[in-house]
Amino acid sequence: MFKIFPVGLTTGRTMTPVYENLLKIEHQSIGLFAKTTFAQLDEILEDSSITTNFAAEINNNLLCKFKGGHAGFIGIEVQVPNPFAEAERHRQNILQAGSLDVQLLGIGVNSHVGFNEPGSKTNSIYRVTKLAKSTIERNSYNPSMRAITLGIADILAVKKI
Repeated sequence: MFKIFPVGLTTGRTMTPVYENLLKIEHQSIGLFAKTTFAQLDEILEDSSITTNFAAEINNNLLCKFKGGHAGFIGIEVQVPNPFAEAERHRQNILQAGSLDVQLLGIGVNSHVGFNEPGSKTNSIYRVTKLAKSTIERNSYNPSMRAITLGIADILAVKKI
């Protein structure tokens, strides 16, 4: 039997049709993702202006709709005292699961991937990062908003993007 490595998921406008297609395929082959663990790409750190988080968005728009279920979800906690430790915990959980086999990505209007805003270093790994002004404005985020994100080096290490 072969090992199924985690699949990285992201959110945003780009993912709506992707999730719809995955659900259509899974409904035609119920149980297709029953042995698949999914992992979260990034997350906005808790802010009183945010009513939902990306983990909930992934669950509500995809995971809970799989008729045959899925093996698990490696998520990012947002209400933690130390977001830097949370970024490392999330990275370690993905590594312990065997690293990502596939990462689904969208590209932001300012060309960001995850929250790797323009100018992010190619050797960056999971981390807490500041958001670009354009990302903050487009999403009506608090100007001091930060996020936890998979880094460029982590993305480039994935087998299929």
